[in-house]
Amino acid sequence: MEGKTAGLADKMAAMKKEIMGKAADPLKKAGVDPEEVFGAAGRKSPILAETGSAMAAKLVEYKGVMKGKGMLTPDLESQVDEWIADIKKKTTEGQARYDAGMAKLERQRKRLKRR
Repeated sequence: MEGKTAGLADKMAAMKKEIMGKAADPLKKAGVDPEEVFGAAGRKSPILAETGSAMAAKLVEYKGVMKGKGMLTPDLESQVDEWIADIKKKTTEGQARYDAGMAKLERQRKRLKRR
């Protein structure tokens, strides 16, 4: 990969690791397995936006669990909301880059066929 997409997978993996590290303790305290929340992102799929939405939905679900157990402080709620927004933004941007790259590959493939 070149240009804007270079290192995208590494950046997304680093982001996931950072978010998981920050969220692990509050989730464990709420009786939730952090791997269950973030497991959707670990599966290989070219559909980044859908994966991000699934991950964000899990965080919303477990935010409700933590709130129900009285463990969701306003600061933690704000932080989780930021993570959700960040996940959605970065996976949507990643999906757009992936789609643009695939369209470019298809144009090149067609161009080469005409030769």
